[in-house]
Amino acid sequence: GGSASPIGGQVAYFLGAGATRADYPSIPLMDELLHEILRTGSAENLLQSFLAEIFGPECLRPEAQAQERPRIDDVFTLIDASLSGKAPSPGGKSREVLIEARRHLIASIGRVLAKAIGEDHGRVARKFATSLPEGNTTLISTNYDILMDNALLERSPRNVNYGVPVREAVHRRGDLNAGRFDEIHHYRPIPGSQETIRRGGIPLLKLNGSLNWLYCPRCDELDITLLQDRGALTLLDELKLGRCCLDRCTSPYEPILVGPSLGQRYGHRVLRDTWTRAERALLASNRLVIIGYSIPDADYLVRAMLARTFAARSHLVTVVNMPRTPSDQRILEQRFKRLFPHSTFLSEGFERF
Repeated sequence: GGSASPIGGQVAYFLGAGATRADYPSIPLMDELLHEILRTGSAENLLQSFLAEIFGPECLRPEAQAQERPRIDDVFTLIDASLSGKAPSPGGKSREVLIEARRHLIASIGRVLAKAIGEDHGRVARKFATSLPEGNTTLISTNYDILMDNALLERSPRNVNYGVPVREAVHRRGDLNAGRFDEIHHYRPIPGSQETIRRGGIPLLKLNGSLNWLYCPRCDELDITLLQDRGALTLLDELKLGRCCLDRCTSPYEPILVGPSLGQRYGHRVLRDTWTRAERALLASNRLVIIGYSIPDADYLVRAMLARTFAARSHLVTVVNMPRTPSDQRILEQRFKRLFPHSTFLSEGFERF
């Protein structure tokens, strides 16, 4: 929109959950996420009993309000602080139980997002992706969902570029006979997809990982699924269904998804490389447009990166959001002004922008 359109030079767009909400208003934000998971029955038994034991059984009541349930970032922080050795285990749980509870938590976030987005491709995301010039645009996102990935893939020419090397685009073969999991590769490379994944002039740097990333720890390679095939979601639901697509490797794939926690860990090679690329892109950009992102407390590492690269040149920062109330807008502006005192606010939302 008008004043916000970039005039030459490198532009970095930073996308938060609000960018996805422009197309899917029913997508829950952080403080409603665990509420939505429990309300829609997206949590498995192990996760339910973990929450009931730590926070009391009332938090599981289907009719409970969002403010009667714990926040999802508190649950992640409890688990991560213990797994990193910085705090005792909640309820004396074993490391294995904590790791499982964490996996179930991420899987249920994925389910809630997948349910809200469905098979649809967002109109606003598509319009935005189509309008971006190649060569001087970088997208940086904290979202797991693959809405913007799909919008970029539908551009002409098709754009797949995660800023880190991708080995193969793979697809999942049909369901398999029980008992033969070890000998069968559930994912196969998509013929001809090298064309698609080897190019793309617009990097999409996903700081928290992505629902379509499949990482093979033995090969140390990242494979991806395309469009509606959310590979990581299948994996989180059915760990045994994801084996590396290489015939000579039988290692299970792992998802790469970082939960919203004050103990956030970005030690994974793929994420470290993504963060390095993001920092370089921000330093090289002469404009930063932040869309639908409220710099939540748990994202202190993101805040630090944005401050390192743009706090001293905050007049080049534009914040696009769509507040529910004037007081929401005031609070958001106060938070941003402390990092970026001379930033500009466009509060008519992503679609208008």
